Amino acid sequence: MVAHLIHDIYEQTNDLLEAVRAVIPKLHGAFALGIIHVDTPDELVAVRLGSPLVIGVGIGENFIASDQLALLPVTNRFMYLEEGDIAKLTRDSIKVYVNGEEVSREVHEIDAKQHNADKGEFKHYMLKEIYEQPDAVARTLEMAIDNRQASALRDDFLARNEAQLSGVQHVQIIACGTSYHAGMVAKYWFESLMRLSCSVEVASEFRYRNPVVLDNSLVICISQSGETADTLSALREIKNKTQQDWLV
Repeated sequence: MVAHLIHDIYEQTNDLLEAVRAVIPKLHGAFALGIIHVDTPDELVAVRLGSPLVIGVGIGENFIASDQLALLPVTNRFMYLEEGDIAKLTRDSIKVYVNGEEVSREVHEIDAKQHNADKGEFKHYMLKEIYEQPDAVARTLEMAIDNRQASALRDDFLARNEAQLSGVQHVQIIACGTSYHAGMVAKYWFESLMRLSCSVEVASEFRYRNPVVLDNSLVICISQSGETADTLSALREIKNKTQQDWLV
């Protein structure tokens, strides 16, 4: 359907970018698109709205994917499109537009060694994730736990975070699935260690009601993938309701 709509307008404009711009307002829901026309095979138009899309920046070549891990074998430089961005890619250039105006998006360089996307010795990625859990948990705990005392927080951990949370009176955690369970654990930590009241809510429940976001609240949205639809929708709902900076 989208291809037919773009084709109809392209027949009138003979400009792929303009055709895509004209079609996007007619579409509803979440989507990420990569469009190539037979007349301009060296030009790619990409659109992000509600779904993940990342641009891989190469030398004499550029790429798009839904996740940077898919592109790590070919590049470690990435440009992350924001909601509603339309990008025009060629081999040598990337231009991003918002409402018809060209904008700049930062290129991020990552350490590919820290983002091992290879299955290695495992048959599939699920096994890889399962067997890597002990190391992943250990690396996470090292940021907060004193290795010399297995149950003790590092001396600087609370002090560093108390400064960041000095103006916060309430913590609201929003998540789904196992991320929600992680939020329930964090609730006890905020209340027992930081002495802050904390509530935890399932994102799918939060987004379909008219929630109240209290002043001086820290809202934490947790997503394992970073692209959980209900959690992202809840985050957008919060941003529409408050101008506070306490959003993570």
